Amino acid sequence: GHRLATQVGGGTGKGGRLIMLDDPLSIDGARSEAVTATTSEWIWKTIWSRQDEPARSSFVITAHRTRPNDPIGEALAKDLGFEYLCLPLEYDPALRQRATSIGFSDPRSTPGETLAPSRWTPEVVADLKKALQDDFGPLAQQNPSESRSRPFKGHHLHRWIDLPPKFDRIIQSWDTSFK
Repeated sequence: GHRLATQVGGGTGKGGRLIMLDDPLSIDGARSEAVTATTSEWIWKTIWSRQDEPARSSFVITAHRTRPNDPIGEALAKDLGFEYLCLPLEYDPALRQRATSIGFSDPRSTPGETLAPSRWTPEVVADLKKALQDDFGPLAQQNPSESRSRPFKGHHLHRWIDLPPKFDRIIQSWDTSFK
């Protein structure tokens, strides 16, 4: 056998009986509709067709839920027989999934209980929430949000009801490096 490691957009010369994708859409990439679409096209029009024995091959996507139409969301929407395992950092009864085909179900029952309480103490989780801010839901709770994909948020924009203040000159600077 062999193993091939590649990135989104590559690896098209080889196939496999076990194809595993690890975070094909980054948290930054999820902010871009173009990157999300490119990732999706690569998965479903390129790598998906590279299964050596489609009837017996395994296709695994391990990822954070970054937005509703991320690779996991698309896999579920396409109804291709994927088994969905969602493990939020903090237990949320609303996100509880049914038992998987191998019999696994989240053993937690107390809202807020973490996956590994000795590792993820309340203080550590509080610090993580401060560090991740709006990204805590998608990265830690596997709870995608469409609003986080917009590069400009409402609070970034300011309106003047009447005329703008008087300036001698107005300088605009735009960072257009995002896709």
